[in-house]
Amino acid sequence: MAADQLPPFDISTAVASAPAVAGDRPAPGDGDNREWIGRIEELKGDGGINADDESTLIRHVSEQRESLEQALERIMPEYKQRLADDGKDSADRWLGEKARALGEEHGRESRRVVDGLDASQSP
Repeated sequence: MAADQLPPFDISTAVASAPAVAGDRPAPGDGDNREWIGRIEELKGDGGINADDESTLIRHVSEQRESLEQALERIMPEYKQRLADDGKDSADRWLGEKARALGEEHGRESRRVVDGLDASQSP
């Protein structure tokens, strides 16, 4: 789907679904972390990845979450300023562009990590 065909970005949905800020983040193994760590453990248990791959994926997902939280902390002050200066529609469009670019960047990094796993090299 082309960028001009994407639905408008809704800030209230994005904020509601964003990870907690650093002070409110659950400790590893708690809350949301349990779900994704459990899925990675399942992959290992099913033989889809080895112990090194498991560690790599857990570290990668943790780093991606941290990176996203930091990006949101950097973006929000400018969003609020744009909201005050330019209005909601314009500020939401800007934030949508930032969110898409961030998602694409994280997707490329995730692809790089997955392509480097031992299991991804299997026929």
